Amino acid sequence: MKKFLVFLIFMSLVVINSTLKAKEKSEPLGITIGTDYMSNYLWRGSYWFNNDAAFFPYLSYEIAGLTASYCGEFSEDAFIDDGDDTVKDLHATDFGLDYSFEVPEVISIGAGLWYYYFHNKDENSFMTGTISIGLISLPLTPTLTYNHDYYTDDVADEQGKDYYLQLGISDSINLTKEANLDLGLTGSYYRVKSWGNDQKGISDITTSIGLSLQVNNVSFSNSFNYCLVPSKDFYGNPKDKHRFYATWGVSYSL
Repeated sequence: MKKFLVFLIFMSLVVINSTLKAKEKSEPLGITIGTDYMSNYLWRGSYWFNNDAAFFPYLSYEIAGLTASYCGEFSEDAFIDDGDDTVKDLHATDFGLDYSFEVPEVISIGAGLWYYYFHNKDENSFMTGTISIGLISLPLTPTLTYNHDYYTDDVADEQGKDYYLQLGISDSINLTKEANLDLGLTGSYYRVKSWGNDQKGISDITTSIGLSLQVNNVSFSNSFNYCLVPSKDFYGNPKDKHRFYATWGVSYSL
């Protein structure tokens, strides 16, 4: 598997290099590099790094609606202070391929495939396939997204039986030529039947408000988020149904 990942990275660099040489200098290259920071990493409504913050450095290349991406997932404490090994086991390198297109002012459709490689504990690695449909003809662009997980190691027992269904609405309000106010609301249903787990229910309802700023090729973003966990299968402690986190991000596009 490691040799395959090295080969995949090498081939991606070859393709990017070839495309860069073929494009005229006046055209956008489709490359974006950046990092995001999450004050409390919630994954599908649940604490992923044991209430810790996380960094997400990333690199993507887009051409004609097809985007190839790399993203890292690193706990702040374990990365900076060399903390808990159980948290380090969840550090991941993510590789994704996404495609999207739209019928102008009618509908948007997207599909993607991501591989999450846990480099400190390989047997936790898994793949997720995603399909999304957004009705851009309607106010707030209602969007339905289906994620299906497939575990790459037999110890998961029930492979291919985890799925995550999310319905969301969003709006972006122009404040100035460069700045937007971004609003969102999502509700999600999560079915987990792997690794000896058997959970199902509404795992998270999240509201968000944020600002995004575009200055030439540089983008800045931040958001504040409130997550309600309605299902007892996912909130564990009954007193912990209400979760909050903030995000910050910066990126540069070529």
